[in-house]
Amino acid sequence: VTQGVTTSVNVLVWQIALFLNLHGQDQVKPLVRSTPHAKTALTLNQQMALIGSALMQQQVCLCFDNAEVLKSNEASLQFLRHIAVTTSLHVKVCR
Repeated sequence: VTQGVTTSVNVLVWQIALFLNLHGQDQVKPLVRSTPHAKTALTLNQQMALIGSALMQQQVCLCFDNAEVLKSNEASLQFLRHIAVTTSLHVKVCR
């Protein structure tokens, strides 16, 4: 986790979508773009729904290695909290 680089919601969605797509979850393909900042026509709620659908099909544990940086981005925290509460996702944040 690098502040301003890997903590934005766009980057988290993109990285999680890439991971899920590589593990056979085709429903997230609309989220797999050339870069995390490439425009998508989907709203954040639609993106969360696609990721949520994929996470219901596969057990996933996400680990973040810099809690202080992640905690400074409220939008990213809300995104992670939402998908953790609504899916089988496990999140581990280390200091």
